Amino acid sequence: KIPFDINDFTDWTALNFERGNSPLKINATGLLDSNKMSKMDLLLDQESDFVPLLASSPLNAVGVQAYAFDYNNFAQKSRMYNAQENLSYATPDSLLAQANSVAKVHLRSGTMAVVSYDAIEGLEPKLGLQSVETKKIRDVMQYRFEASHIKTAFLSPLLDLPPLEYAALFDGQLILAPSAQLMEEVLT
Repeated sequence: KIPFDINDFTDWTALNFERGNSPLKINATGLLDSNKMSKMDLLLDQESDFVPLLASSPLNAVGVQAYAFDYNNFAQKSRMYNAQENLSYATPDSLLAQANSVAKVHLRSGTMAVVSYDAIEGLEPKLGLQSVETKKIRDVMQYRFEASHIKTAFLSPLLDLPPLEYAALFDGQLILAPSAQLMEEVLT
């Protein structure tokens, strides 16, 4: 079984792999209805090297949905998409402001989010301000968000994620999980 909903993609999609370049570049081309936005429109004209994000995904992952990400483009396009679909609009989370790629990682025990950055400076203080508890696991600081900062619409409307209560900075990436057990599974 595919661990994600393929209905979010177009009926016809072609992938073109550019070899010989480092890093590997994957171009996706699809036929979209020009009269209506789809979730794929949220990602148009975004380019990023998400190979590091994929390379450091947990070994026990059963599926990964990874996308190039640009905060300003995503904010603008998600506002239009939400208006078209009569969804309430929420400004994308400030933790995504410097992100260059995002992923939804499917494990047998649950689903989590991974965000990759060119530089993670300034994220630790942001996480600290949003947290009520910290705990160190194998030299990695784990943060538990206070109730008002639990990520309930993180990467919405692009990805459907569970409420994300825990976060950690690991290997230059932000990992978000719905439970302490899932976070510990990934970090150990």
